[in-house]
Amino acid sequence: MKQAGFQTRLLLTYSLFIAILTASFSAVYFVIRISETDKRVFEDLRYRVERMSDQLDTVLTTMDYATTDTLSLAEFIPSMTTLAYFDREDEQYKPDILNALKYIEGSIYRYSLIRDFYRVAVYTPALDFYSNNFLSYPVKSDVKKWVSDNPRLERCRELSGRMYFMPKYQDPWDTKNNTDVFGIIRAVVDFQEGNTTGYIEIQNSYSVIERMFDASDELEIHTIVTTPDGDTLYKSAETSSNARRIIFREPYRTSIVSQYTGIRIELSRDRWNGLSSTANTIWIFFTVSMAVLAVSLLAVRFFTLQLTHPIRQLKNHVDRIELGSSPSSANLESPHDEIEALDFALTHLQNRLNEALRRER
Repeated sequence: MKQAGFQTRLLLTYSLFIAILTASFSAVYFVIRISETDKRVFEDLRYRVERMSDQLDTVLTTMDYATTDTLSLAEFIPSMTTLAYFDREDEQYKPDILNALKYIEGSIYRYSLIRDFYRVAVYTPALDFYSNNFLSYPVKSDVKKWVSDNPRLERCRELSGRMYFMPKYQDPWDTKNNTDVFGIIRAVVDFQEGNTTGYIEIQNSYSVIERMFDASDELEIHTIVTTPDGDTLYKSAETSSNARRIIFREPYRTSIVSQYTGIRIELSRDRWNGLSSTANTIWIFFTVSMAVLAVSLLAVRFFTLQLTHPIRQLKNHVDRIELGSSPSSANLESPHDEIEALDFALTHLQNRLNEALRRER
């Protein structure tokens, strides 16, 4: 089997060396860049989820303060108790009932000047209703429909005066506009008897939640917010599916649970999308590496030709030499001194052989 020539072996050896070197550097660069990008994207998600949690806590703290502030009024709970227990048909109680209604009305109307909320409402099982939102006021039938057999109010009663958070729902007191709201409710409890005498409901427009948790579509961040009871407060649109991918299928994911409300916020981001900028950089690096490899291979081919061409000329010259012929140089035009020295040595060898032949004759 004919062996590969010197030029071919040199070219293959150099090509293999450069290819291994390029692949090694590319692999190390790839791992480092992926690790740095993973860390950066995760830190960004962590910052976002903490900021969202702080914003939600600020909104809910303000809403909850309105309920506790109202409950702390000196005559609020006694007025609610009066409405719950006094016989409204009995003439002797009518002044007390009237004063209780006026006091509750006044305690709610003071929020008419504070536009932090969509609605502040107080209502009772006896269908009394007061709200600071004058643009929409329910009729008795709407109040009865909401108060009767409402699982949310039943859950509120179970909490015995603690805050109950209600995710997205339509404002039951504005049946014409179907306004989406979220809110908190506290049951007003008669602590002597342990009975629920009414409810305080604070509403805010659901658009507040949408603005709070909306993330850039370009980042493909998926957001899901759930209450302690497992209800969904907010869920963004699903991002592109990555089920068919071989690599980077598991998304970035982080979550936080509010210590104040117990609401859980989870953010996830498609990993391929997060690595897109790094992937572009890696492709550029790979392309440049391949270009360098190609240029280096052309360069080594050029230099091997420069090296082997005079050697081939010298070989052809030696093949033409016969005993007794006049010594002559191959007249090599080589930039390598070693090649010229070899040509001179061969010429000198030919001259010595010829002298030896002459002496024998």
